[in-house]
Amino acid sequence: MSRPRSVLLTAAVTAGAATLVPRITCAQTTDPRLREVQYDAHVVVTVPVKRGVVTHVVLGADEAITEVGAGLGGDCSKADSVWCIAAQPGGHHVFVKPKSGANAPNNLAVVTDRRTHSFRFVVLSEGDPRPPVYRLVVKPPAIAAARPAPADPLPAAALLLPPVTVQTAPPAPAPATVVAERLTAAPHVVNTAYSIAEGKGSEDIVPALVFDDGRFTYFRFPGNREVPAVFHVLGDGSESLVNTRMEGDLLVVDRVSRR
Repeated sequence: MSRPRSVLLTAAVTAGAATLVPRITCAQTTDPRLREVQYDAHVVVTVPVKRGVVTHVVLGADEAITEVGAGLGGDCSKADSVWCIAAQPGGHHVFVKPKSGANAPNNLAVVTDRRTHSFRFVVLSEGDPRPPVYRLVVKPPAIAAARPAPADPLPAAALLLPPVTVQTAPPAPAPATVVAERLTAAPHVVNTAYSIAEGKGSEDIVPALVFDDGRFTYFRFPGNREVPAVFHVLGDGSESLVNTRMEGDLLVVDRVSRR
């Protein structure tokens, strides 16, 4: 279930078009190639890019990437791919580079543990005077300050009434709290019958322990080794990137799979 550590986009995802274009402003520097935009869940961010130039997209530090997908693909390892797009699960950085054959715009969907981002990368033609974006910082959405409700004065008659005690049931826990408690619960080992096919040169990403609890699959890697990306083998033999997270010293995959 292991693959090389760098995540290469191979899944095709079509992001919905939007009629609104967010205001992309220059960063505090005067360099127009460094831009900032505030996150809006209902807007597709259009980014001008140039062939052979890497564009670095920086998401919020409070979010971690779980899934990515590009409409025209972005496998950096394939020579016939005209786009190279890379992102690391658990991080908040995305790197986009159109190759020499890139002409049509490419849309990119980035899903994190907090938000869903939609981008549209437009390739500037040769001779276009507009500069491409080298770095785009996506700032978290603004939080509106809550206004206290005005206090209504009590009528004089109400001041003469005895206080009324109302017994209410304790509030139900929030769904996010229930999910967090279940995710942090110690895993119950159901199956440890896993075999490992070790490829040449992959010794440093072979897990020391693999098991599942019937819902999730758990991996433990020895020492302080870098955690690889995990893929699920579909029925037709193709592979799909799956969601992962760290719980203590265990890498948790959000599914159980035969391969």
